[in-house]
Amino acid sequence: MDETKLALRPERSFEVSTSIIADSLYVVRGNDAYEFGPVESFVWGLCDGVNTYAQIASRASAEFDAPSEVITRDVLDFLGQLTDEGLLELV
Repeated sequence: MDETKLALRPERSFEVSTSIIADSLYVVRGNDAYEFGPVESFVWGLCDGVNTYAQIASRASAEFDAPSEVITRDVLDFLGQLTDEGLLELV
């Protein structure tokens, strides 16, 4: 695992707004909307510029009782996608 990447601290972009409809979190940036389920919503909630990738993965693993290696890989992929889409910034 890339230790440098695990130390990154993602923060939600100021260009993003959110809404909760039924049981889904919707994240909107410009004309693009993304629907997040429970795991994605949990991870999104931890993207505060304080928690590192490693801390987010660890908390998600504990919350959803999943193997650490699997959650860490999935969290890194998910946060990378959100960063690529401009929903997150790295601090």
